Amino acid sequence: MKANPLKAARISVGFTQREMAEKLKISTTSFYQKEHNHNKFTLDEKVKITRAYNLTFTQMNDLLFDGILPMDLLTTADLKSGKSI
Repeated sequence: MKANPLKAARISVGFTQREMAEKLKISTTSFYQKEHNHNKFTLDEKVKITRAYNLTFTQMNDLLFDGILPMDLLTTADLKSGKSI
């Protein structure tokens, strides 16, 4: 079975698929499909996931942007904090 780092990140912070779906205002089925890369998360959903999972910039980039982080998403305060958004 192939590892799913996004699922592992969700589990590590203690959220169920249902809880995350509610946070994103989507169905549990839709969240499952997106988490398993059948469909794509919107930019807004990616930001909400980053905050909910307390991801660092590097983790966010690796998990949600395939290593190509769009820098225009970050504010000056985000960059200065150096932690997570």
